[in-house]
Amino acid sequence: MGKTLAPLITKIRNSRALTRLVQNFRHPFILGLAALLIIFNIFVIRVYLRFKRLRPGKTRIPQLMASHRNASHWFHMLVKTIAGRDVDKPAQDTPREFIFSLGAHYQIPHELVSESCRTFYALRFGPKQNAAEMIKYFTQILKDIRNARVQGK
Repeated sequence: MGKTLAPLITKIRNSRALTRLVQNFRHPFILGLAALLIIFNIFVIRVYLRFKRLRPGKTRIPQLMASHRNASHWFHMLVKTIAGRDVDKPAQDTPREFIFSLGAHYQIPHELVSESCRTFYALRFGPKQNAAEMIKYFTQILKDIRNARVQGK
């Protein structure tokens, strides 16, 4: 078998296509193009693996309070409930300071404001297992704040 393959291997080794291919790989443009194709393939593989890992059947984080957008939504609802309208938070205030200053300005009972802050922070930074219960509790506190605003007018 070795005697039959030896002439075939030398024929392939001496072929024009192989010598042309080797010469072309010495050219810088072809090397650059090959490098770009390799990098592009690595990028495509990484994106594919990321989407495969995050498909709907394999959610890694509970979606109730997972994102910053949801946290800002709850904060916006709290501010709108306390103030009765949209109010911009000063950049130097923390959310807690801002909510307490709004509560004092609109004469909301301190206990309600304190509980709403505690619940908001528990929703934002707390464990996500009982987030549904915390959201129900948070909406109940918002109703209590609305009732306190109506009674205070």
